[in-house]
Formats: sequence, C-alpha cells, structure tokens
Amino acid sequence: MGISGILFNPKGRISQAEFWRGLIILVGLSIVLTVISVYSPVTIASIVGFVSLLLIYPIICVYGKRLHDNGRTAWLVLVVLLVYVVISLILTSVLTPVLAPEFAAFQADLQEKIQNGEVGFVEAMELGQEQASGTLVLSIVVTLVASLTTGFFVARLESDPDENEHGLPTSGAASDPFS
Repeated sequence: MGISGILFNPKGRISQAEFWRGLIILVGLSIVLTVISVYSPVTIASIVGFVSLLLIYPIICVYGKRLHDNGRTAWLVLVVLLVYVVISLILTSVLTPVLAPEFAAFQADLQEKIQNGEVGFVEAMELGQEQASGTLVLSIVVTLVASLTTGFFVARLESDPDENEHGLPTSGAASDPFS
C-alpha cells in the first residue's frame, strides 16, 4: 500500500512495517507543527494548532488498519488515543519540573493574572507563546515517548495470517522490524 493509502484510507490492513512508516511520518509532522507553532506569531500558531487537529484522521487510519490486520475493530483506536493522552499527561507532570522548571511558575502567575482580569485572552496567548520555546523540548519528548509507546504495543499485535473481514493478509505479515 502506498503512503497516501496508509495515511488516508481507513479500510483494509497494513503490516507492521507499513504501520511504522505511517506512524513515523505522523510523529514527524506533529513535531514539525509543534516547532512552527512555537516560533510563529500567535495567529499563525492558532492555524497550526488547527492543522494539528487534522492529523487525527490519519492517526485513526494508521492505527485502525493495524488493528484490522489483527482482526480487531478500528473502534479500539479510541482506547489507544485514551492511553496516549494518559501517558502524555503523566509524562508532562513528571517531566515539566525537569525539562521546563520555569514554566510551572509562569503558568501559576498567568492564571492569577487572568483571574484578576489583568490579562485578556489574546494577551494570555501572546504571553504563553513567549514562554513556549522553554517547553519545546518537553513537548517533543512527550510526543515521542507517548507515540512510540502506544505504537509499539499496536505494532506488536500479531497479523492474522488468513483473510478476515478487513481484507487479505498483509504481504509483510512475517516482517517484524523488532524480531
């Protein structure tokens, strides 16, 4: 299957190797969009944030087809996304004091200014963007670890060697990059 089929077609099955190709592209795009949003003006960063949401569809396609290859329903992608969010939240809470210690104090100060009416939404966004470069490494690490953790477990699902309701067996069923 071509890369556009891997990323944008929700039907069918993909092998472990195709899954990893798709996941690496999606993680790379996510990191590039994160960097762009940090170093762009607020209006462009908002647009980049919206574009980042559009990555959900290819994520569903990639994970869903890998689940199909195991004979499972793509609805389990919701569980994968939930696990991703939980891992991200845990990593962020654990790594923020290590990788971005000044950000916690900044957040508390900004929250207080918002509650006191000293700053509006636009000003808060601009102040947050000024501080975002300090959290860039944190964001990249969290994205990488959470993506690779969920990806590892979904990739390790055994391919159904027979035809199933989602299609013929994948040609790369025997090629596990981690064997």
